[in-house]
Amino acid sequence: MDHYCNPFSTDELQTMSRYEESSKHSGIGYSSTGDSPEKPEDEAIEIDSENEIDVEGGSQNDDEESEGEDEKVSNSDSRKRSWVWDHFTTYYVTKKQSKINEKGEKYLAEVKLRRAKCNYCPKQSSVGDYAAEPRVNGTTSMRHHIERYCKFYQGNRSKKQKVLVGDKSKGNNLVVVGFSQESVLEACVKMVVIDEMPFSTVDKMGFRLFCAVGIPLFKVPSRRTLVRTFLNMSHESKAYLKKTLSAHRICLTTDIWTSTQNTNYMVLTSHFIDHEWNMHKRIINFCVIPNHYGTTIAKLIESCLLKL
Repeated sequence: MDHYCNPFSTDELQTMSRYEESSKHSGIGYSSTGDSPEKPEDEAIEIDSENEIDVEGGSQNDDEESEGEDEKVSNSDSRKRSWVWDHFTTYYVTKKQSKINEKGEKYLAEVKLRRAKCNYCPKQSSVGDYAAEPRVNGTTSMRHHIERYCKFYQGNRSKKQKVLVGDKSKGNNLVVVGFSQESVLEACVKMVVIDEMPFSTVDKMGFRLFCAVGIPLFKVPSRRTLVRTFLNMSHESKAYLKKTLSAHRICLTTDIWTSTQNTNYMVLTSHFIDHEWNMHKRIINFCVIPNHYGTTIAKLIESCLLKL
């Protein structure tokens, strides 16, 4: 009777049995000769698929982290900036502060501190200078400075307060001028008419920014308000012109020309001398004329005088 001799020791057999049990789930088995375990052909595919799952899972985590970072950045950017910073300018100063190291010893270290200076207060003065460290100092003190205490900010000036203004047309003499909404509105209408600007100029952001800085007390009108003011001023000017011309003997002058578009224009001008022997000139009308015939000119002059 032949005896079977097992070439493996007891420990090796136990180890092989454990690997056989695990091979049922992993697909790894041993050969009948007891050699090293053989890997099936599908193992590389399974490992690759696992790696793909791990990589995809990692990319998802990375995407989630990046989305979280984007949300933090967007949240910080979406914070509303206070209107106070339109009136203050930030700058940094270097100061030495005492600090304690790990050994408990005190030492002096240079630290940069952020501060804010009012745009209207004198630069050499300490008035209007505030600490502006992020997450440490708020904007309440700066807001109170602009709203109540800043004497150089025009928004805090009373509408009844008058200022001295130099008038170059009168030899640069100082003139006392007080703020008036009606006066500034009339000056705005004259600017639009003299410079041949559109009435929509008052609706543009640049003009409103200029008024907010230069004339903070002026309430910028809409273009409809500007048109109504223009028509009222036109009627008043016509009435004043009619009253002035009726008190003097006038001489009418016409000037007619043809533009490059072959359109005929005529301007009717009146000249008169006042009681002090000063000559004056007033433009009565500027209109289109169909031709240069004498009868046409006479009828158009009559029509202009009747409209006056």
